[in-house]
Amino acid sequence: MLIKTKLMLFMLSILIFGCTSTTTGVWKKPTYNETISQFLITDNGDKLIFIGEKYHYIFTNEASLNSILQWQDRKILKAAFFDDFSVDANNKVTGRFSVLCFCHGATKEQLQWLENSGFHRFTNKNVAFPDNGNTYIKQIRINGDRYLSNNQS
Repeated sequence: MLIKTKLMLFMLSILIFGCTSTTTGVWKKPTYNETISQFLITDNGDKLIFIGEKYHYIFTNEASLNSILQWQDRKILKAAFFDDFSVDANNKVTGRFSVLCFCHGATKEQLQWLENSGFHRFTNKNVAFPDNGNTYIKQIRINGDRYLSNNQS
């Protein structure tokens, strides 16, 4: 009886691992959308905090991002978060986002600031932006921690 039980457990484990290895490509990484209502920078400028609807995020602030967020004309900039963000089991977040400027009507000084700050002209023919001929982009990698907001239970 003990041998039959061990044999059945062995066969069952082979079936489970076999099914798992063949179907992992079918399973997709869970995703969610987040609405960010505001951002804050710590007094010393080393942390960037995003206040979200579901979660709050504290990221290490990159020097280039700090200068962008403190730029007097930052209102002409837009942030785009792509699918490159991931969260591990310890709520550590890593990812990449883009800062865009649709520069229709931008001044010569604004364009010069963008170029000096590492922005480059967006030139992808497969994606059209509202001002495709005069769009600047900068990609930034960030990492930090995710915390559950008070809105979640």
